[in-house]
Amino acid sequence: MDACESCERASVEILEACDDPGHPYRLCSPCHARLLKRSLRPLEWFNLAKRHGWWLHLLHEDFYSQDGIADQPLEEVSSPSDFPAPTLEASCSDLESLFQFSVTRWDIRPDLLDAWRRFAEPQVLSFLYSRFTDPLEERFRYRAISLAVALAGGRASHFVREAWRLHREAFGISALASLSSESMSVEDALSLVLPELESLGPDRTREHLHCLFPLASPPLLEWIETHAASPVVNTWGELAARCEPDVDRLHVWIQRGRPLSLVALDTLLVQILATERGNATYPWKSKVHALLDDLVELRSADPAPRVKDTIDAILSRVI
Repeated sequence: MDACESCERASVEILEACDDPGHPYRLCSPCHARLLKRSLRPLEWFNLAKRHGWWLHLLHEDFYSQDGIADQPLEEVSSPSDFPAPTLEASCSDLESLFQFSVTRWDIRPDLLDAWRRFAEPQVLSFLYSRFTDPLEERFRYRAISLAVALAGGRASHFVREAWRLHREAFGISALASLSSESMSVEDALSLVLPELESLGPDRTREHLHCLFPLASPPLLEWIETHAASPVVNTWGELAARCEPDVDRLHVWIQRGRPLSLVALDTLLVQILATERGNATYPWKSKVHALLDDLVELRSADPAPRVKDTIDAILSRVI
């Protein structure tokens, strides 16, 4: 008979589908009881996490540390020190063991990447591609592609292009945009992200604007001009600020009125606040001085509280 997925010793007696009906836990009775009582021993937690993912309800970070230590057990954990989870160093002997360790981590840290770099890059990419394309590894497909991009950058762009082609719904536009920004030129990444973003429609496009932050660049300003729409959320200004529009463009936006006048105001305020916090350095003072007449005129032409308050916040820093 198959061995229990948790202790890997006793025979399977129970299929527990509470976390994932499509991929039930295959457990012996004692391990099943410990799972439901949130009292798995570290090695038992690791063995389930490497197969099912640490993010499932009964395994996730609210109940266990990243090393499989039960934080909220409903009964005392039996001899946890006798069943330690594998360490990173102990998992570096081969790629399979290292991948199993990697999928149990909450995120990809430098020490984990260093462990992968002990192996030749072609060998690593070939291994990760096999995991990425294996239908039985669907739950860990994103970790495989994330590791490949973190390790190889543009040399793993074929992973990302295939993800756009085959797995865009499973991954989501934000994740794919981030992977694209780390593995392609801005132009190539935008050629993939923008059509997908536009296909969502105005409301959902507005909700996903943050995915363009890593790709912020001057070419995006024209896209903002043609796609910004009411109601104008601050995210438009946050995106535009990162693209650093010049004074002439901001002047045109203010003169054209809503929605672009609101984007222009938010852009200026975002740049001011970012500079004040020390997060960036923008030449915002020269822009504001050059746009003083525009700002004063807009405050009269558009008396909405949002407009007045934003302009006052901008002018108070230069007057």
